[in-house]
Amino acid sequence: GETEGHRALLGRRPLVDLHRPRLGSDAHHDAGPNPYRDPHPHENGDPVMHGLTKMIKVEIVVPGKDAAPIRSLITASGATGYTAVSGVSGLGHHGPHSGALLFNDYDTLTMLITVLPPERADDLIGAAKELLTTRSGVMFVTETFVSRPEYFQ
Repeated sequence: GETEGHRALLGRRPLVDLHRPRLGSDAHHDAGPNPYRDPHPHENGDPVMHGLTKMIKVEIVVPGKDAAPIRSLITASGATGYTAVSGVSGLGHHGPHSGALLFNDYDTLTMLITVLPPERADDLIGAAKELLTTRSGVMFVTETFVSRPEYFQ
């Protein structure tokens, strides 16, 4: 149901001004060069942002009991590391998930995050996607830029 908090939010000004140009819109590009984008590409042709190197970030949210197989896939893919966040909460198509620990880490959701070079990402993405066909979980894949690419090689 609608609470007083919901009504207060509905009465506020929108967070996004629909009359201003959005990032990626033609109006934005006509405003001049992107100050965050280095005009000189990396030697492999990928864009470089302020001297940062393009990588792929893979984020996978699974029940804690299924985190070990995902960690194994990450290390087998050649990733040099990962971050694990247990007790993740949120709202998904199965409803709300609480981040509160019940009895142990296996009863909560865990998010595993890794960053790796694009040439190593495909194997991890394919293997994780296949594993997630038989388990509960979701995967997000995004391009990201890193300041120390040697940490991820």
